[in-house]
Amino acid sequence: MKEIRFLVVGLLAMVFTSVSVFGYSGGSGIEADPYLIDNKADLLELGATTSDYGKCFKMTSDIDLSSENFTMAVIAMDTNGVDYEFQGTGFSGGFDGNGCKILNLLIDGGTTNDYIGLFGYLYADAEVKNLGVVDCNVNGDYYVGGLFGWTAGSILS
Repeated sequence: MKEIRFLVVGLLAMVFTSVSVFGYSGGSGIEADPYLIDNKADLLELGATTSDYGKCFKMTSDIDLSSENFTMAVIAMDTNGVDYEFQGTGFSGGFDGNGCKILNLLIDGGTTNDYIGLFGYLYADAEVKNLGVVDCNVNGDYYVGGLFGWTAGSILS
């Protein structure tokens, strides 16, 4: 009987571990099945998970960030505000806003942070489309914008 309980506990642990590893609100991160960004927690998870910056994402609802005060880009931030060159992991994936909006974005990068915006740095193969940023207040030292600080990628409406 102990062996069966151990097996059940082990299987449950694997299931819960899988759920937390995959995160977001669904999807697998490929173009045909993008990760779904449905809420603020999903967006913040994307910002913190640089290993996913080459994957595909799709928003499923507007996201209100009014309770957040950022000092760096939300996604693909510069990790060294002293240097003028970007140091960090840039976003190289696809982000489909799906007609949704980021609301009330506040980033106060002060006079030392660069590459400030919802996306700090977009590589050439990045594509951001169908995304609105409404009621944003963003400031920093160099390369500052509401949607992105610097882009070599594609921005489509």
